[in-house]
Amino acid sequence: MLGQELEESFSNEVICVTDVQRIVFNYLVDECYEETANAFLHAVCGENPEESMEIDNSTNQSQFDITSYAWRTLGDRKVIYRCIQLGCIEEALDLCWAKFPKSLATNANSHVHWTKLPPESLTSACFELLCQRFIEFLRNGKSKEALEYAQSVLGPIAQTKEEYMKALQDIVSLIAYENPYQSPSAFYLNEDRKSSIASLVNRAILNNFGPSKKQETCLETLIKQLTIVNTLIGPKNAFIMLGVWKHVDGYYICNLKVTRLVS
Repeated sequence: MLGQELEESFSNEVICVTDVQRIVFNYLVDECYEETANAFLHAVCGENPEESMEIDNSTNQSQFDITSYAWRTLGDRKVIYRCIQLGCIEEALDLCWAKFPKSLATNANSHVHWTKLPPESLTSACFELLCQRFIEFLRNGKSKEALEYAQSVLGPIAQTKEEYMKALQDIVSLIAYENPYQSPSAFYLNEDRKSSIASLVNRAILNNFGPSKKQETCLETLIKQLTIVNTLIGPKNAFIMLGVWKHVDGYYICNLKVTRLVS
């Protein structure tokens, strides 16, 4: 009955290809896939991507917004993202301060370097970057430098929040192990963590400067919604969920069209 009711309720809904393309494009731009975003844009719009800015009379909106904050900052964000992935944390910090100072400090001041600001004004993204710099010291066998760095830089910041202090204690404990990769905090040394930190910093940049403070892309939100509904319905009912997207005030709202599989 549930499947029949849901299917009937969305029987008149139509999935708009343009909306799907826009969601995919926004995901690529937000997540710093610059080459793929450009390729996707040209694949859809041809050699004149400016045409994507033309307003569709039926929806009163453009297909792709290539004047958006996310699009305009894509190049700089990608460089920062790549620096973090490569372990070049100091360079990433310098680029963040030069291009997106509020991603590092809530009261960013062009006349005062972030290292001179009160520790409590530094953002969680900044703290995570600094912790990763400590990790890179260890990764390169510089335990002495890492310990000095923890005491002089991380210590004062960690005192501002309990969760910071806990994280600092965890990463400093790595020094006590002859082989830190065998310690309980070894996950800090995983290569995947650098990608996680890069995503965190990228999201901080978008949130602090963009028009909205989204914690994830529309595509990620839709996938989570579909996953939750699929879990609630259960595999025994064998449903396929199709998203029906509506663009309202800059956000995508997803309804779910549920169709029973033919046995």
